[in-house]
Amino acid sequence: MTDRNFYSLTDKVAIVTGAAHGIGAAIPLCFLTAGARVFLA
Repeated sequence: MTDRNFYSLTDKVAIVTGAAHGIGAAIPLCFLTAGARVFLA
């Protein structure tokens, strides 16, 4: 198992609040990289 498969969020949806700055802005990028669909609120 590779790290990419271990952290796969393919077919998952993430809703991120507080994405304007700080860690809230970085988390959606990580989720996108892992394959999730991301919605910012």
